[in-house]
Amino acid sequence: MSRMPRIIARLAATALCGCLALASAPASAVHFTYGDVATLGEDLALNDIAVIGKLVQRPTNVAADSPPEEHEGTFEVVTALKGEVRLAGQPGANKPYRVKVLYFGEKPLGTQFLLFGIEAKGGVVYGTPVPLSEAALPYVRRLSTLPKSGAERLSFFQVYFEHADLMLAQDAYDEFAAASYADLTALKDRMPHDQLRTWIQSKSVVASRKRLYLYMLSVCGTAADVPLLETLLREEDKDTRAFLDATVACYLTLKGTDGLASIEERFLKNPNSELNQVYAAIVGLRFVGQESKTIPRERLTEAMRHVLEQPKLADIVIPDLTRWEDWSVVNKLVHLFVTSDPESWVRVPVLNYLRACPLAQAKAKLEELEKLDPAAAQRAKPFPVVPAVPAAGGARLIARRHPGFC
Repeated sequence: MSRMPRIIARLAATALCGCLALASAPASAVHFTYGDVATLGEDLALNDIAVIGKLVQRPTNVAADSPPEEHEGTFEVVTALKGEVRLAGQPGANKPYRVKVLYFGEKPLGTQFLLFGIEAKGGVVYGTPVPLSEAALPYVRRLSTLPKSGAERLSFFQVYFEHADLMLAQDAYDEFAAASYADLTALKDRMPHDQLRTWIQSKSVVASRKRLYLYMLSVCGTAADVPLLETLLREEDKDTRAFLDATVACYLTLKGTDGLASIEERFLKNPNSELNQVYAAIVGLRFVGQESKTIPRERLTEAMRHVLEQPKLADIVIPDLTRWEDWSVVNKLVHLFVTSDPESWVRVPVLNYLRACPLAQAKAKLEELEKLDPAAAQRAKPFPVVPAVPAAGGARLIARRHPGFC
């Protein structure tokens, strides 16, 4: 059905939830939210019927407890985008084809709507009508003609970033949220570099959008963009910190290994760093290791190992060391386990690290620690051994989040 959220298991957007999820989830370069809402293009693909319809009659003076059919509005089909709907209004027909759909809005008569429906025994069942602006009409008509994925598809949507029609701006954002970094890389030469910089610095652009624009800048940017990123890294306000992960990822992609020392000093080695800052820096490093590959993975794991010096934060980074097969810290992790509180979150990722490690030393230590804390061993068993990082280009980039446009 149209405009209905499709809940998907995602890494939590908060640092604490992220720490829990990382104990068992496959590697991902960036964060995700708890759920997704289908894009208009996905709705078009998923539903049997899609039409543009004009509101010609709305229910009036209907009591709240009236039967559902009394709340139906009448829509005259203007354009059929998908499906057979017995369109009497098409060429050669005698009269316009009309459909009745539940409608509780107040849009004026003549407003055009996007209607999605599915074929059912009693006929077509339509979802909530989506009102369309003048700008939205050519947008939705074009959807069915676009490639299913890739740079050519994204090129169409990037024109609608920060569009005055909020639905179009959000839908374009959601299309990019479904893309891989490989898709973005293929779009490099057509990205609006200067406009991306403007949006990143704008106070009126929300953090989630800036996160996307920073990932795009990591593709089309140059060394000349590094000073801007260094300024963002120094900012302490909460709005700038909200997209710190993407700032770190973009900065390291453009700066390379030479930029890693400043990230270590500012976040990873700094005992005064807040949990969300450390987690954001780790997410940025994870992105570089999986997607941009501008810094050798061995140097990235060296940077991540600094977090092990802060026992309260160590559980954040242990899954990354496991995925990237850094088996140099067996003794360090055993020490963390033994000296930690029995209820500490660090114990399960330590056991998972030892389970994944191929060294004989790790197997022996694993048996010792499982005997020392059977409860932690039991908690670790449901979690699979963390796999190696998959090939770049397969992860969705950013959180997808948009309101229902009803």
